[in-house]
This record gives sequence, structure tokens and C-alpha cells, in this order.
Amino acid sequence: MNISRTSGFTLIELVIVIILLGILSAVAILNFILTLDAKNSALRSLKGKIESGLSITHNKMIMDGQSENTDILPKFCNECNAGGTKYYLFDYGYPKEA
Repeated sequence: MNISRTSGFTLIELVIVIILLGILSAVAILNFILTLDAKNSALRSLKGKIESGLSITHNKMIMDGQSENTDILPKFCNECNAGGTKYYLFDYGYPKEA
């Protein structure tokens, strides 16, 4: 008796595995892209908040008559310590590097 045994996968099984791998990779790529979009949106939001704060500071200093180049403490700064470590430098109403 001659028994022929074949081992391996059928064509249908291979096609199903390839389709499943394609679906899984598509979901993973979409998830990665959405994560990047969320991070970029958070950074754009932070940029807008910083620009808004700078604009408010600039306009407040103009209203207080401190729009020229100055190294004084602004009148509205509650966190500033006139005799110590915390103070802010302004250049025409905008913060400048210390």
C-alpha cells in the first residue's frame, strides 16, 4: 500500500491569512495616523494659547503705558517678586529672553 500524504496549506487558507493580515495592517496604520493627528492638534492648540497670552500681556502693557522697551516689573504681575528671584523682562510689551 502506497499512502500519499501531503502537508502544507491550501490556497484558500493562504488567501484568508493574507486578507486578515491586510485588514490588521490597515487598522494599525489608521490608528498611527490618528495618533499623529491628535498630537499635532494638541501642539497647535498650545501654540494658540501661548500667542493669546502674549497678545494679552502686550495689550495690558500698552494700556498701562509701558509699551516702550522696558525692564520693569509690570503692575499686573502677581507672581513677580520685586526683591528676589521672579521677575519678567519685556521688550515693547512682549516678553524677552533674560
